[in-house]
Amino acid sequence: MIKSGGKVRDFVITLNAHRAHFTVLNGNNQVEKYELNLDNKDDEGKKIKVFDQSGHRSDVRTVAFR
Repeated sequence: MIKSGGKVRDFVITLNAHRAHFTVLNGNNQVEKYELNLDNKDDEGKKIKVFDQSGHRSDVRTVAFR
């Protein structure tokens, strides 16, 4: 389970062999990045990074990474 710091507007999941990375865009224009260990079913995920500096004057509604 991952608890975000705000209302989730969009998210991106990136998977590799043993980990999942979640990038979450909140309604307050905050972007949070979490990491989840897929080998451990009891893992609650840990917050890696938070981007909370204002960059947009209006709401951002989607996020995408390549």
